[in-house]
This record gives sequence, C-alpha cells and structure tokens, in this order.
Amino acid sequence: MKKSLFVLIFLMLTGSIHAVDWRQAKSKVMSLPCKDGGTVDMCLNKKASIKAVDDLGWKVFPAKNGFYVERMMLLGNRKLIYRWHVSESGETKPANGKAIGIQRQ
Repeated sequence: MKKSLFVLIFLMLTGSIHAVDWRQAKSKVMSLPCKDGGTVDMCLNKKASIKAVDDLGWKVFPAKNGFYVERMMLLGNRKLIYRWHVSESGETKPANGKAIGIQRQ
C-alpha cells in the first residue's frame, strides 16, 4: 500500500501521470490561436475551402517524447504541410515554417 502511494505521488510530481494521448495532442493543435483570428483549425479549414486546394486532413504520428500533428493540403502538385510537435506533457510547438506562419505567438 505504501509503495503504490509513493508511486502515485511520484507520477503526479513528475507529470508522467498527465501524459497526453494522440486525441488530446490533435485537439491542442486545432485550438491554438491563429494569426488571422480564430483557431488554427478554423484558419486551415478556410484555406481548405478554396476550390484549387485538395484537403488531405489531419494526421497524428508518434514522435520522440510525444506526437507530431499535421494538416496536409495539395495545391496543384505542391504539398502544403502544417506540422506541430506536442510533447508528452502537452507543450505544443510549431515544427515547420508553415505552422510558424499561421500560429499567433
């Protein structure tokens, strides 16, 4: 009993008990503020609504210490990839220039 209580307290103090899953990672990125107002999801949905753009949607990939969350679109033969890294603790950072370009800092 004492050992399990010690483990629980340790996990709470180190933050390991609060590790994000892929759904939470995706939700965190989608709700980030966009430079043009609204959220990143709203901003990218607006870009995806342009007739010349093919929206390939959101994807989540495992990464070292968390996940990569990305939204990919095609404009003709050009890939437009917006990518963020979400750490196990939930810290979210843009992982490429496209993500930096639309996210409000």
